Amino acid sequence: MPRNFLINLRTQGSRTPLVLVLCDEASRQVPEFLNSDRPIFALKHQGGDGQRIQLNTVEAIAERYLADLRSAAPSGPVVLCGYSFGGVVAFEMAQQMAAAGERPPLLIVIDSYAPVLHQDAMDHGRNYLNVLKDRMISQIVEHRLNHGIPLKGKLNHFHIIQTYSHAVSQYRPRPYSGRLALIRAADSWGPADLGWYVLAQGRFVTREMDCDHVSIVKSNSRELTALISQLLEEAEC
Repeated sequence: MPRNFLINLRTQGSRTPLVLVLCDEASRQVPEFLNSDRPIFALKHQGGDGQRIQLNTVEAIAERYLADLRSAAPSGPVVLCGYSFGGVVAFEMAQQMAAAGERPPLLIVIDSYAPVLHQDAMDHGRNYLNVLKDRMISQIVEHRLNHGIPLKGKLNHFHIIQTYSHAVSQYRPRPYSGRLALIRAADSWGPADLGWYVLAQGRFVTREMDCDHVSIVKSNSRELTALISQLLEEAEC
């Protein structure tokens, strides 16, 4: 496991720092289009070494990410922005920050399902053959991990996704009183709020992009950044 999951993408700027939580391709592309007067950090995935993932609960991942973040930005407000599973982690990071008296001025989740809808979203469009295939791959992954054989390629990706899925299924989120914004892909399954409305006790807004779950961060970064910028301006941060 790396000593630090934090990547410092931009050090300069007077505006509230933006923290991209597991935003994949967007972590590389958003800084190109976002106002240059804003520091930007990114938090990367576990599993880069192909070994068994050690932090396997949402709470533990959020706690570690916050510790890494505060090693670079010891004080002051930050805006949290998480994609997919990263949205759930960012939500828990915001909860832990709020409990410490440091609630973020804005939390953005990008095409991320609230935990209550996670399993339904994972099961959507799947059939018995998909389930059987996953069981077989899971057995291969466990065999390799138990024998100290590093995972590579699709097997490592499967282990990461499986770990994240289990973490969300065990997570019991509390209502959040801060400012919460959802950017969702129009092609994603589920209700317009992706299940977040019931957890939002503060201001809650949604924005929609004409794309799917993958392309929202992979090939639509300019539009995504424009929406993030808009939300930042509305929150005056």
